[in-house]
Amino acid sequence: GEATFGAGQRAFDISQDGSLLVYVAATEDGPMLALKESNSFESRLLKGTEGAFYPFFSADNKWIGYFTRSHLMKVSVSGLSPEMLISTRLPVGGVWMADDHIIISDLDGANLIRVPSAGATKQPEIMPMKSSSYWPSKLPDPEQILLRRSNGISVYNIKTGQSKRILSEGTTHK
Repeated sequence: GEATFGAGQRAFDISQDGSLLVYVAATEDGPMLALKESNSFESRLLKGTEGAFYPFFSADNKWIGYFTRSHLMKVSVSGLSPEMLISTRLPVGGVWMADDHIIISDLDGANLIRVPSAGATKQPEIMPMKSSSYWPSKLPDPEQILLRRSNGISVYNIKTGQSKRILSEGTTHK
């Protein structure tokens, strides 16, 4: 399949062990997730993922999280029916943590939301941000994530809510 890239949209992810690639494929029915194993030339579409964007793998590589216009979804790499986890508005990336929670950037970066990957059996934890925070990424410390911010790149501690900027916007190498 052909990967679709929208302005600012991450259109693919690689599993932690490097064995799988998920990407947003252009199909006759619109964007849809496709899965490719590293030892194969063929990809397969994951049924029910129409309208998908910003895909990301679970820590165990058995699930793929993704967004639709109004929901955080998950689908098994084996191709079972997708499951809706929570409603979202203006999501800007997500990361599946080792503790089986998903952290998403919602409301165009205004909030981080921590959601159990099994679904929101209780109210998701909302972490309001002082500045827009996009594209959460895993770090080796399971209590920290990397965030793209309007003023650079920061490390954010999920437990304490403390943030430390590690790269300023406009920084150049000298």
